[in-house]
Amino acid sequence: FNLIYHTKIENFSLQYLYAIGVNDRIEFGPGFLHNIRQDYYINPNDQYSLSDTTPLNVSQAARAYYQPQQYSTNALTFTVNTRNGNFVPMRNFQRYIFTEDQFEGLRSSFSIIHANPAFGLSDYYTTPSLTVAYQKNSHNQKFRLDVSASRIATLWHSGTPYPTDDLWSGDAKGYFFTLFGTLALREYVAQGYHLTQNLRSGFATQSSIAGQTGLLGPSGIASQITRGFSYGSLYPSAGNLTSLEYRSPALKLPYLLVAGVLFFDYAGIGDTLSTLTYYSIAGFGVRSMWHEFDNNVFRIDFGFNLNAPQANFLNAIQFGISQTF
Repeated sequence: FNLIYHTKIENFSLQYLYAIGVNDRIEFGPGFLHNIRQDYYINPNDQYSLSDTTPLNVSQAARAYYQPQQYSTNALTFTVNTRNGNFVPMRNFQRYIFTEDQFEGLRSSFSIIHANPAFGLSDYYTTPSLTVAYQKNSHNQKFRLDVSASRIATLWHSGTPYPTDDLWSGDAKGYFFTLFGTLALREYVAQGYHLTQNLRSGFATQSSIAGQTGLLGPSGIASQITRGFSYGSLYPSAGNLTSLEYRSPALKLPYLLVAGVLFFDYAGIGDTLSTLTYYSIAGFGVRSMWHEFDNNVFRIDFGFNLNAPQANFLNAIQFGISQTF
């Protein structure tokens, strides 16, 4: 409708974590979160103005579709991380490119965000979130299992009478390492209720404190189902992904590891798990790692949606940091 969309964001957080133990470890501590998000429309003629422009009124339907949850938050937070296990590097150096997370054992991360008008801004809600993960290597590091589950919800004490961004997810990944490459299998499922655009399209938590556990919080459904779809085209409330990858042996160059990937994704997206529409995606990719400096994997994928009437190269290409799983 010929208007310009603007977003104003102010966000910072502080977190203190006190740790007890090494392999059997617990971290806990308070924090503070400041988060303001304002999305609004302006006239095209005002887009180059250096002064503040007046936001335009648009319909509630337009706001609900295009705008993420609006926040005006000062909040206290509290986080508890646990770790039972240790980081066990792969003895085969070239497997680093396939297993960025070298942990073996059980980890959990619980956080709670409580926003209150008494802290100076208008939001009044509580957001608890929990993630639990278990990783295990077996048969002399030829097999690796990685399973996790997450839950998050925002409970409003004023305004919305029901929880928003109420999302649970489960994720299971298996890896089989051979001399001829790695076979990787993933099964991901998630269901959300009253999701805002924040969780339909992107990352869930306003603040994610990993601490020394290395465990991140819940994430949005569309951030997990990406290959074969154009950026920003998915806004699901539920999703299911079965992914199979073959990862070639890594070629070790000076300062660099390089490997290739073949993959097949069977992705279901929709409003509920019982009404998903499934898509078949096939493709290939390249993985690289500056192994002399860190274990971050850089990837390029070309995923082709086999349900589409014709291949779209621009929609197929995708860049990212870290493996897709």
